[in-house]
Amino acid sequence: MLKQLIILGCLMVSSTFVAQNDVSPANPDFQRELEYWDYGVWVESGPKPVVRFKVSTDGHGDNRSASIRLVSADYGDNSFDAHMTTELQPLKKGKDYELEFWVKANDGKNHSIAFKIFSGTEFKTEFFIQTVYFQGDGQWHRITKTFEASDATKHFDYKHPILQFGVAGEHGSFLLDDVSLRRI
Repeated sequence: MLKQLIILGCLMVSSTFVAQNDVSPANPDFQRELEYWDYGVWVESGPKPVVRFKVSTDGHGDNRSASIRLVSADYGDNSFDAHMTTELQPLKKGKDYELEFWVKANDGKNHSIAFKIFSGTEFKTEFFIQTVYFQGDGQWHRITKTFEASDATKHFDYKHPILQFGVAGEHGSFLLDDVSLRRI
């Protein structure tokens, strides 16, 4: 009996440790539609493009994912980004983190997605910005990024981090799912 209680106690401590390290966004698998996610289009100039943000029934490991689909746009010399953002739990300065998410497209085209973590009160402050490329081959692609929560400008608000995904308009439609950020 004592041995079982010790094992149970160790499991509880272990699960508490993982939970304290997990700073994933609320609704990372889009099971609650797009709740806790803000989305829209940033336009440098010209007419505003039409982009659809919705939940798809094609998910990575479940039945939900976020879908971003370009409906119309006039590119010319204009540029724009479709973006999705969400707030994260506070980060600890100087600690290492791993961001993971999954992307998929079914159209045979090359796609890209940019992502960054920036301060919710200092929008010009970010830990990183990165763009990755993937093939629209109908397969889910795992994307990971490790980083240290360290800001050279000393203006990052560690209590209010924001995760943002951005998609350039010319890349069309894709799915995003199972977003997680954890301390490692």
